[in-house]
Formats: sequence, C-alpha cells, structure tokens
Amino acid sequence: MSLTSLNRQRGTCKRNNKGNLNELKQSYCDLPEQVDLKDALEIAIDLEEVQQLEVSLQIILSQFKKENDNQITKNNIKLKDLPLPTFSGKFQEFELFKNQFMNVIGNNSSLNDTKKLCYLKSALKNDASLIQSDQDSFESLIDALRNRYENKRALVDIHISEILSVPKVQRSENPAQLRFLIDTVRSHLRSLKNLKMDSNVLSDAILLHMLNSKIDKESQRLFQLNLKTTEVPSLQDLFSFLETRCIQLESVRKTDSDLVISQGCILADEDFNQPSEISCLIGSEHFFDIFGPQQIQVSNSNFRLAESKFGFVVTGSYIDEPCYFKHCFLSKGWNTLDKTLRSFWETENISEEQPIISDELSYCEDHFERTHFRKPCGRYILFLYHSRKISRKMLI
Repeated sequence: MSLTSLNRQRGTCKRNNKGNLNELKQSYCDLPEQVDLKDALEIAIDLEEVQQLEVSLQIILSQFKKENDNQITKNNIKLKDLPLPTFSGKFQEFELFKNQFMNVIGNNSSLNDTKKLCYLKSALKNDASLIQSDQDSFESLIDALRNRYENKRALVDIHISEILSVPKVQRSENPAQLRFLIDTVRSHLRSLKNLKMDSNVLSDAILLHMLNSKIDKESQRLFQLNLKTTEVPSLQDLFSFLETRCIQLESVRKTDSDLVISQGCILADEDFNQPSEISCLIGSEHFFDIFGPQQIQVSNSNFRLAESKFGFVVTGSYIDEPCYFKHCFLSKGWNTLDKTLRSFWETENISEEQPIISDELSYCEDHFERTHFRKPCGRYILFLYHSRKISRKMLI
C-alpha cells in the first residue's frame, strides 16, 4: 500500500470521527433539560468512550506517520547497484549461478522476456556464451544451459578429481596449508552430498587413507598417536584432529619477535623475515670469502646466525604463508649463443685456403695455358693432354 493511499485513508478517518463527534455533541445539546439521572449517566459514559476512541485513533495515526517518515528517510539512501552474477562455463559453478540469476532476474515480474534474455546473454562468458537455443527467448536459453551443464556424471567426476588432486602439505608447521586442505576437501564433499552422493564407511576409509598421505609427516605421526583403539577412524576424526592442530600451531607459531638474539650480534638485515627486492648478487668466487667461522644457534628455533663481513646472517627454516605456485627460470649466456651462430656460419662457409697442388696438376695447368687458343669463329681449341708416365711407356 502506497503512502498516498494511507494518507487518504487517514484523512477519511479523521473526517468520519469529527462528523460522529459533532453529531453526538448536537444530539447532546438537543436533549431536554429534565431527564432521568440514569439516562444522563449512560450518555456521559458513551461520550467518554467516544473520546477515548478518538484519542486512540490519534495515537495510531501519529505512530503511522512516524513510521512512514522513517521509511521515506531509509528509501532516500542510495545503495550501490549489485553486479549481476556471471557464468564462464564451469560445470561446478552453474547451480550457484542459476539460483542467483533466477532470484535477481528470472523471477522479477517487472522485467519482460526480452529484457531477461538480454541480461542472461550479458552474464554468459567464454564457453557459456557460445550456447545457442532453438528459440530466441529467455526460457529457451535457460533450458539449453540446463541441458548442457546440469550433468550429474560430469559434476561428480570434477569434484572427485579436485579432491584427489588437492596439494600436499609441504611444511610440517604451517596451519594455512592444513586449513586449505580441510576447506577444499569439505567443500567438494558438500557438493557431492548435494548431488545425492552419500558417503559410507568404505568411501570414508579410502578418503582417510588418501588425505593421510597428503598431510605432513609430523601430523601423520601425531594423528596415529591420538588414536586410542585399533578401530578404523572416521573421516570426521581426521578433520577434527587437523582443526585442533591448526589451532595449536596458530597459537604457538613463532615469529621474528620470539627470537632471542644477543645484543652484541649485529644482523646484516634487520628485516630478514620481510620479502623485499634483492640488493646485490654475490658470485660463487666471492661467496665463501665474506663468511667467517663463527656460527650461533638461536635457542628454541630452527635459526642459526652465520658471521659475515656485513654482519650476522640469519639462516634456517622460516614458516611463512603457503605458496602453491612454483616458478622455474632458466638463464643461458650470450657467449653460448654467439658460439653456436659462429659454428653454423663456419660450417656453411666455403674454405678460402689454397689447395695443395701436385706436380701433375701443375704440369696439366701449364699444358692448358700453352696449348689452348680461340678460333675466329669463336670456338676454343685445346690439345689433348697426355700424362708423361703414359708417354714414356708408349716410347718404350
């Protein structure tokens, strides 16, 4: 009901009340002067009830006006427009996209079919934008998306593959990696349960064995020590243990402020635990020259202080945020490339060295120069060459 209609009803109630009061007042004035006391008492009671009714109506109307004023004030606040959900073609994201889009756009009665279709096409990205429907309508395109992405078999394969490929915990005292493993596996198990893929004792035992191989060695040892019986533990037992271990690791996690460093030790880098740019690179021929023989083991930690010409260098393992991306960089010297190109051209180049000429070749070349000539018609005349060895044999 709009504010205008409510104000109109309030005005109508006011006029009716005033009219009733005026009629009662006029009727009271028209009464004869001599009436029975009983009738006068009843009239007074009725008049008092009417006045109480008027006061009650005034209170209700004032409260209604106050609520309307507050509602108007709230409606004047400009909220940021909510972005429409998008879908890029991943099977595991379609159900969430469908529910959000239908609640915001699909079930909005103020939008016609053409506008809904435009909103839906703008929300589809990558592979999903290539989906075509038989009819150019909103319902037809939604049905085409359902036929393509509501594939239970594909969804089950995807969730199981994600569980099996969850990254292994690399560090023994890193709660972030343990929590990532727990949250990832639980999320996919929840999705499988929504697909009516209930777990059983055998599936829990298989997952338990797989996850036990994914956690670090220290957590594996502590989990086995935590078991009191020879019965096969449940998957929930492992999750509960890992959550408890995460809480313990977070509460006792050592930072640089926990390090007890002697006052006489001047560190080469005071902010050794903070990532920063590389100041310089030291070649291997100078690396061992800058370090001295003194080394100091920091108590209750994995750190060791190594003496150097720049100050004490902190070495050892430091627990930091997990990194699930590995980078490999290869460097190849320019000299090697230059040598390869030079060898290529030397192989293809024709040798310019003078060949070794024998006596026979020299005699043949001299015979050519002495005997050849060109006739007036343009033809070249050359006397036949006879080896001297053959000529001697013929003479003999």
